[in-house]
Parts: sequence; structure tokens; C-alpha cells
Amino acid sequence: MKYRLQAVVVILTLIAASAPAADPSVVNKEPAEIRAKQMLAPAAAAQSLYTRAPVGNRFTLFNACRPVPLKLTPLPQDAGAPGVTAEAVRAAAAGRLRKAGIYEPDVTKTGPAYLLIDIKLSGRFYVVGIEYHKPLRDEYGHQGVAGTWSSLTVGAIGVGPGPSKPLELIGWLLDGFVREYLQANQTACAQD
Repeated sequence: MKYRLQAVVVILTLIAASAPAADPSVVNKEPAEIRAKQMLAPAAAAQSLYTRAPVGNRFTLFNACRPVPLKLTPLPQDAGAPGVTAEAVRAAAAGRLRKAGIYEPDVTKTGPAYLLIDIKLSGRFYVVGIEYHKPLRDEYGHQGVAGTWSSLTVGAIGVGPGPSKPLELIGWLLDGFVREYLQANQTACAQD
């Protein structure tokens, strides 16, 4: 997921950089907001990129209803988006998972599964992704932890419909994760 996020940030940066330079002989009647929305049209068309199995596929998210710890990719010190700090991201995500009854901050109590939150920022553009990792074993007996569910979205601060801030998008993506996690673990959660 790391390379997908970096690729989207590069594409958005190139789109913004390729905007035509202002020609003083031409009066541009389009406000900057309209130009920004036009530049974001390709990103808006692919606002939610899912790389997971269809909803209801128990394999991707089943974990016997165990609580889910969080991991965050490091954010740069000058993230460029007001309020986007590792502490704010962790608090927002933990609050959503805690409300659903599936959060545990102590990874020693949960097993190897975890939820990764990744945010990449480039000026006003950002990419937010979440990915669920759980233990897997292949047919040769090799074991490891791998991503089995992910959701990725792109945006620009203050532009476009819907959530326009990275923290709002994290909440939106987490709501989808919680809904699907609880659905896949419905029987196990009912026994708790």
C-alpha cells in the first residue's frame, strides 16, 4: 500500500504542477477554486480505491472478533494540514474502533493482526489509506502477516464534495472498515 500511496501523491503533484502558467494577456475568469476542482477531477473519479474482496468475504476480515490495535506510518513534522498529527490520527481512529468495541491499545493482548493507517501529504493534496493485516499461512507452511483488506482515498483540503480534511476521511474509511469487520465477525462477536 505504501507504494500505491506514494504514486497517487506524485500524480496529484504533477497534475497541480502542470496547470498552465498564467498568461498576463489572457484574463482567466475561472476562480482558483474551479481550477482546483478541475485539476482534481481525475482523483475525484477514483476517490475510493478498494483492493479487497467483496463485502461479506469472511476471509479478509475474520479474526474471531478480537480487538484491533493500530499502527500509523510516520507523519512528517511539517505535515502541512492543520490538526493532522500522529496523536490526532491515533485518537480519532482509536475512538472509532473503541466505540465499536474492537479496539485494544496493547498489542500483546490481541495477537499479530493490526490496522495500518497511512497518510501522505503534498501541499493541499493528500492520500489516506487503511489496511488490515492478519496472520496467513501458505500451502508450503510458510507463515507471516499480510494485508487482506484495504481502502484508499485521495483529496484536497477544502476542495470537493464530502469529507475534505484528512481526519474526516480517516473517520469515513474507518466506518467502512468497522462495518465490514463486524459483519465478517458477526457470529464470533455475538458470543462475546
